Amino acid sequence: LNGRVVSFHETLFVKQGDFLEVGRPDHGLRTYLAISGGVVGDEFLESESTYIPAGLGGFDGRALRSGDVVETSPRTKPRRETTPETLLFPLGNSFALRASEGPDYTDDCTHLWTEQYKATRRASRIGIELDGAFPKIDSIENLPSAGIFPGALQLPPQGRGFLLLPDCQTTGGYPHILQVNRSDRHLLGQIRPGDSILFLHRTREQAADDLIKKQKLIASWIGGFRV
Repeated sequence: LNGRVVSFHETLFVKQGDFLEVGRPDHGLRTYLAISGGVVGDEFLESESTYIPAGLGGFDGRALRSGDVVETSPRTKPRRETTPETLLFPLGNSFALRASEGPDYTDDCTHLWTEQYKATRRASRIGIELDGAFPKIDSIENLPSAGIFPGALQLPPQGRGFLLLPDCQTTGGYPHILQVNRSDRHLLGQIRPGDSILFLHRTREQAADDLIKKQKLIASWIGGFRV
């Protein structure tokens, strides 16, 4: 901030003309900036976020470019906030993601819980390709399309896994072998090419319990927030 190093996870008070520079992260992929009052954008489906593939919402439906001027909503008086230590997630180059069996999980998939996978450079908000030992499924090209959603691990014919993110399609015909649980789905946006991933097995009951615990943890600081 104006050439001075400031900390993450705490409120910054700035004045007109101040300059905030955010560098490239050493770990994780995305840095988030929250502005008091919020950012003004084109609304689509009750959201002002941008869906770039279709050019909808946000700032003319596109990514920001140098010289763009972004408006903020009428200013509210912010409180000085610091993220509690219990909610600080230490980012590194490896991720352990809690997951459950998908609808196309077979007995040949049991090694998924012990194998370490690596994110390739084929990555976007649609999904992340994973390299590693995946099972061979005979019906891989013959499945009918079915509903699909973020956190699903699909197995395309090429033999590499594809982990779906928020901009993924709504239906798919590739085997859906694993599902990253909702309690850990928010971590997917920080995986960068070269990072390693380990899947931790959870039953459906354990997955539901994990989500309840995480909701309670976040609600202890931000009431009404949902993962």
